[in-house]
Amino acid sequence: MSSGRAAALVICLALVCRGQVDVQPRPKRPDAKSILPPTLRADINLVLVPVTVSDPMNRTVTGLEKDNFRLLDDGVEQSIAHFARDDEPLAVGFVFDTSGSMGPS
Repeated sequence: MSSGRAAALVICLALVCRGQVDVQPRPKRPDAKSILPPTLRADINLVLVPVTVSDPMNRTVTGLEKDNFRLLDDGVEQSIAHFARDDEPLAVGFVFDTSGSMGPS
């Protein structure tokens, strides 16, 4: 081996040894079994109870007030905190005849 090659080998070995770093292993993740599942908790203070009242001829009864209703939950009467009367939704359609058949004759 020539002295030039030996010097280059010594320099490379010195650089390789100097370039080494201490590698620390990553911390292990906890097992999926040991992680607790997320929990959800909700406190409900208001429950909506939509009601439609109709007579024996299937006509909607209007004008009812809060005092006309009783709300029972498992046989226990609950207080009605809020009472509102909402109108039923209404569907409207428009038809336009642009064919010219409705024009003057």
